[in-house]
Amino acid sequence: MTPHEAWDRLPAHWRRAFSQAWSAFGAGTIPVGAVVVDPRGVIAAEARNRVYDASAPPVGQLSGSWVAHAELNALAQIAAERSTAEDGWAVYSTLEPCPLCTGAITVALRGRITVGYASPDPIGGGLGAVKATRIGQSREWNIEKLDGPFAVFAELLHAVCMIAVRPTGRTARHYTASPWRPLIESQGPVIADARDRRQSVEQIVVATWPAIEHAGVGVGGPPSV
Repeated sequence: MTPHEAWDRLPAHWRRAFSQAWSAFGAGTIPVGAVVVDPRGVIAAEARNRVYDASAPPVGQLSGSWVAHAELNALAQIAAERSTAEDGWAVYSTLEPCPLCTGAITVALRGRITVGYASPDPIGGGLGAVKATRIGQSREWNIEKLDGPFAVFAELLHAVCMIAVRPTGRTARHYTASPWRPLIESQGPVIADARDRRQSVEQIVVATWPAIEHAGVGVGGPPSV
């Protein structure tokens, strides 16, 4: 299967999440995109990380703060009455939700909740603690992990960004000392060039696909809950 075919076959919520993550990377902030899907399978909201954004965010969203995460900005678009009227909501993120976002999902939604993510967060992942509180225990969790080249692409994008913006941080140190290093060193310049040339997310996926397919990284399932 070609990368173009793989992109076309990717569910719409994942394509939108990756588009948001790529938009975040282009804006100079952490490349995470999130999508909220309602119980009928309709995309209800989408947003990106805005932690390092200097400009004002869309109405109702956050920017320029360490709480301006993609998942929070997506959930903030869903009215309280709507999000709690029925269960079966889903949140899809290109990065495993942190404890902050996991808590927000727990509080904002009810009953059966699906959380899908593409890349694990080796430092700040919070899904392993979804049942650490009584409110979390009252939810019925379905955790889904995206597999394959798209999952590797999401993690690669996150690693390249964190090495650039916080080179001495724990996430950067994790990736520069791991098997990911050769892929990051070879594809980091490709990703940066695509950003500077304002290429689309599909174009950068296609450009990095051959290296990603042969990288031998990104294996692992969802955390137990």
